[in-house]
Amino acid sequence: MRNLEQELKLQLTEREYNILQNVAKVEPVEQINYYFAPARCDLNVMLRLRKKGDTFIACYKQRLTHANGVMVSHEKECEVDAGYAQTMIERGITSKEVYTFFQVEVAEDFYCIGKLTTYRTKFQLAEWTLELDKNQYFDQTDYELECESGQIESLAKLKSYLTYTYGIVIRPSITKFERFLNAKGKN
Repeated sequence: MRNLEQELKLQLTEREYNILQNVAKVEPVEQINYYFAPARCDLNVMLRLRKKGDTFIACYKQRLTHANGVMVSHEKECEVDAGYAQTMIERGITSKEVYTFFQVEVAEDFYCIGKLTTYRTKFQLAEWTLELDKNQYFDQTDYELECESGQIESLAKLKSYLTYTYGIVIRPSITKFERFLNAKGKN
């Protein structure tokens, strides 16, 4: 169970994604993200169930800050079995379960509002471990680069490296959850 996550999130074009995918020389791994929200949705709080292979990980994230493409979030995770995961998808997650899993008090129950499929390529580039994502949800596809680091200076250095080495334009990205909600509102 993690507690604090500091992560650079950059929006990529398909061309930029393809450049980095060629550099990675690693095949993407599929992950399915089921998103949950209460009736009164707060964009700073996200509850997700991620399926990767046969494993399901429930995750609670509360965004603390967001500046220059770097998000700092309070994050907690726990593994759940496949049967329980299916129950969560079908009926939602009660506030009591949120407390049991993550020791976080919430006022409302959360309900599954849909899924987003990510094809993630995790690879090493110089001193950084990068996660290159192709995301599909509703009728949309988008691309993103993520990098976690405890050192803000390292993330600033990464932005310069990407620009000067690969011509990547630095565009801070909003969270997948926010993009998913925006697309859901249009459908």
